[in-house]
Amino acid sequence: MPELIAPADDWRLDGFWSNPDYLPIWQKRLQRKARMRSDPQYLKALQTYYPTHIADFVQDWGVTVDPRNAKMREPGTKKRPILMPFVLFHRQREMIDWMLARWKASEEGDGDGILVKSRDCGASWLAMATAISLCLFYDDISIGFGSAIKDKVDNAGDPDSLFYKGRMFLRYLPYEFKGLWEEGKPRYSADMRMLFPDNGSSITGECGDKIGRGGRKTIYVTDEGAFVEHPKVVDGNLSANTNCRIELSTVNGLANSFAERARGGLIDRFDFDYHDDPRKCYKDEKGVLQLRPWFAKKKAKTDPVVWAQEYERDFMASVEGIIIPQEWVEAAVDAHIKLGIDVTGARWGSYDIADQGKDKCCYASGKGILLDFIESWKGKGSDTFKSTERAMRLADQHNDEHFFYDADGMGAGVRGDTNKINEEREAERKAKGETRWNRFLAAFAFRGSAGVLDPDLPVPGTDGDRINKDFFENYKAQCWWALRCKFRATFQAVTGVVTDWNPDDLISISSKLPELARTKSELSQPVWLWSKTGKMMIDKTPDDVASPNNGDAVMMRFGYSRPPLEFSDELLEQL
Repeated sequence: MPELIAPADDWRLDGFWSNPDYLPIWQKRLQRKARMRSDPQYLKALQTYYPTHIADFVQDWGVTVDPRNAKMREPGTKKRPILMPFVLFHRQREMIDWMLARWKASEEGDGDGILVKSRDCGASWLAMATAISLCLFYDDISIGFGSAIKDKVDNAGDPDSLFYKGRMFLRYLPYEFKGLWEEGKPRYSADMRMLFPDNGSSITGECGDKIGRGGRKTIYVTDEGAFVEHPKVVDGNLSANTNCRIELSTVNGLANSFAERARGGLIDRFDFDYHDDPRKCYKDEKGVLQLRPWFAKKKAKTDPVVWAQEYERDFMASVEGIIIPQEWVEAAVDAHIKLGIDVTGARWGSYDIADQGKDKCCYASGKGILLDFIESWKGKGSDTFKSTERAMRLADQHNDEHFFYDADGMGAGVRGDTNKINEEREAERKAKGETRWNRFLAAFAFRGSAGVLDPDLPVPGTDGDRINKDFFENYKAQCWWALRCKFRATFQAVTGVVTDWNPDDLISISSKLPELARTKSELSQPVWLWSKTGKMMIDKTPDDVASPNNGDAVMMRFGYSRPPLEFSDELLEQL
């Protein structure tokens, strides 16, 4: 049909995608709407055409929302809108067509499909837009959406939730298409539910182990299925729920049903790679695919393993899982000298305690970003008191203001030991008749088994895409990751990959450090694993080697700390 569709630009052309201008698209929609309302035949033609051309319907009338565009921008740069019309590029159209093909194939028992996606490619928006379009144009369609937690399915006002995307898509459709559906009416739009009164179709949501328990569905879509806590339960539920199960997810290692199904070759698979996204990539004059500058900068800021897993869709990204590669450790040796940094800041230490076996006690100390002392020793039997005395003597020798100690397990008694030692020091001073005060040395508990700090803040190295409580199993994992980020930033600064580094983000290891070789080796010993819920865990003793006591002491010394408050220049000017 002529002049009905506003085709998307070819993804290979730089054109629209390098600097999108949405005004002509909005104007075209207004013209189409005016014609539709003045010409009944035109409206009838559209209503006949769209049911078999869902991608064109999404292109012509759909919207998407990106709250990240609300951030402050540099003076003179173009502001990106929060609400944008859908402008489908080639791979997005292919995804919609693939979903429809899976639905049609369900009649022959071949309706399952699995989509392995790069992060931030719009797959969730497209899945919901496709589902709504089907419910608008077909009678008695019942579509289910499921995800690991409820907030990802339906959380009022949260753009990350699936049903928020669906309601926004419906809100901006002309009434000629959305019919009697009206936002805000519980009858049509309640928690995890959207009903279409004109034709009896519906979209419902479920989460966690309840996925697939809500009755038979025409199509069931699971979003981020690789992160469901009990995937086998969900598999069982959905086996009798639908003949068209469509799974969308970024990857989460190998130990989950999504990875098994995606790699098994028995289910029709659709790969959505960021290289197919013209917002992120373009072809230069030689036809070579290049990253757009903003995306290249994002890649540089993102941890390489996170990038490989969440953007390159690499199921094997963290199989080796070495937290701190040895080349990063080597780059950190005398990094303050290599980079001309004047080391400043407070001095404090950390104490990893052990009593017997192949593990050792260890005390580490440093000033600011510099680690310049470490010493390890064997515990004698279970006399942890003597080891704590030794740690406190080392702290005194280096004028440490305080130290952290491992409070899990046998370290539980360290606080009591330090209090007793401080009391004995004070009693000794009084017995000698001395008037000066002996230094009170504070000891602070480090509990690796505790929950994460700042659970809702973004994970460093993920550019805000993940938050701490969803990424780390516990505080120990969070601190090893923080140490990894310091070594990575140091490696990039020393090798010149990054030139605008902040000294406070780095770490330097003195080349005169006692036990330097042991410490460097142990820093690269721990590996990470992924829990069944997709959270990062730490394995310090792969292959049953000795615990990295020096490495643990360094980790506690440079562990995660709350980021400082930052105020914009505009806010400061108002104060």
